[in-house]
Parts: sequence; C-alpha cells; structure tokens
Amino acid sequence: MGVASLVLGIISIIIGLVPFCGIIALVPAIVGFILGIVDTVSKSKKHLPKGMSIAGLILSIIAIIFIIGYFVLVGLGTAIFSTASDEISDARNAMNSINEQIAESLSNYTCYVGGSATVDDIKVTFTSVDQNFTDYSSYATVKSGYKIIKADFEFENMDTTSSYVSSYDFDCYADDVSCSAFYYVEDSSFSTSLDAGRKAKGSVYFEVPAYADDIEIVYDGNIWTDEKVTFIVK
Repeated sequence: MGVASLVLGIISIIIGLVPFCGIIALVPAIVGFILGIVDTVSKSKKHLPKGMSIAGLILSIIAIIFIIGYFVLVGLGTAIFSTASDEISDARNAMNSINEQIAESLSNYTCYVGGSATVDDIKVTFTSVDQNFTDYSSYATVKSGYKIIKADFEFENMDTTSSYVSSYDFDCYADDVSCSAFYYVEDSSFSTSLDAGRKAKGSVYFEVPAYADDIEIVYDGNIWTDEKVTFIVK
C-alpha cells in the first residue's frame, strides 16, 4: 500500500498541475492519502519501514492542498473578474448616459421672452408674446375654451451662406399636448431666405387651451439634426 500511496501521490500532483484537471487529480490524491495513512499505521504496529507510505501520504496531502487552493483561487478570480466586469459595464453605461445628457444639453435650448439661441447658425430671439391675442379675422372661429397666442421672433443668419426660415419651423405645446397653428391673421405665416449676416422678423400664432398651465413654442429649423430651442410662453 505504501508503493500505491506514493504512486498515487505523484500522479495526483502531476495531473493537478494540468489546468482545469484538478477535479480528476483529487480522486487519486484522496485514495493515496487514505492508503498512506493505513499503511503507515499498520507498519507502525509491526515496526516495519514506512518511508514510502509516509512519502505517499505527504505527496497526497500536498496534492489535495494544491487542488483545493487552485479551486479557491479560480473561484475568487472568477468572482473578482465578474464584479470588475459589472463595475466596468456600469461605469460605461453611466458615461454613455452623461454623454447623452451633454449632447442633449448642447443641442436643446430653453429660452424665455427676450432670450436668444442659435440653432443651425440661425440666431433666434424671442422678442415678445401676446397670450390673449384678439386682432384676428372676424370670420375666424376659435374653439370654446381656447384662446389665441401670438409670439414674435427675430432671426439672424450667423452663417456665411444663405439660410431659410419659416413659420412652419415652429410647433406649440400646451401642457405637453400639441396645439394647432392659427392662420386667420394677415401675417400668420412667413418664409424667407436670409443671406449671410441678414436679419428678419416674423410672428407665429397658435390656438391653445385658455387655462393651460404650461405653454411652449418649439423651433426646429432643420429636420436633419437634433438641434432645437424651446421658448417658454407660460
């Protein structure tokens, strides 16, 4: 049994050195450990030499410790790698979110009366607003519970080439609900091409609920980009 314990101890160490084969090496290591103990105890009672059984016992113990330690290290490494991967993924998601917020803040502006914002090289200034506009055609019909607002804007082309501005570049929202444009006014719609450095003025009209809490007018001068500006009416 001493020889068997020694051989099994050597085999278990050799197999244990092969990556991912520890579970296989554990079996001969345990068997060698048991045989080494049995042989050592039996020879001790008979006062016989027990060098090989002790050597096999030691090699088997070393193999068992090595195999268990290997699995512990692999488990810890896997856990650490998994945690690190999750943290990297969370950090990447947070960075993407920050980049999106930065991009949104750079491409979307909010202005009040008197404020200006440059969208696609067109500087748009919210010059004034009439929240109860009534100077429209007598033939016009305003829905019950609604009113007409008039918003005045000034445009300046900051580009080196000509640009186009139009009343159709504007949308209105009351309490986040889209509102209809109102055209029963002489200058209710405009469109013009601005040369470099030139300015123009225009007004837009919308039919909105009379008791809306929030009214916003959104200018989106280029459908091909995300740049827009929100003018706060109320």
